[in-house]
Order: sequence, then structure tokens, then C-alpha cells
Amino acid sequence: MPLRKKKGMEGKVRRCWWWWWWWWWWCKRGEERK
Repeated sequence: MPLRKKKGMEGKVRRCWWWWWWWWWWCKRGEERK
């Protein structure tokens, strides 16, 4: 059971990291457009 929970948390963290990276890239791209 604990292993399954850990795996679920890892997926959540990975998703958050992906969104954070995408948001940072979008902001950087917006600054370049300016």
C-alpha cells in the first residue's frame, strides 16, 4: 500500500514540475515578444 501511495505522489510532483516549467517558458517567451 505505501509503495502505491508513493508512486501516486511522484506522478503528482512530476505533473506540477511540468506545469511550472511550461509556465516559466511561456513567461520567458512573452518577454522576448515585448
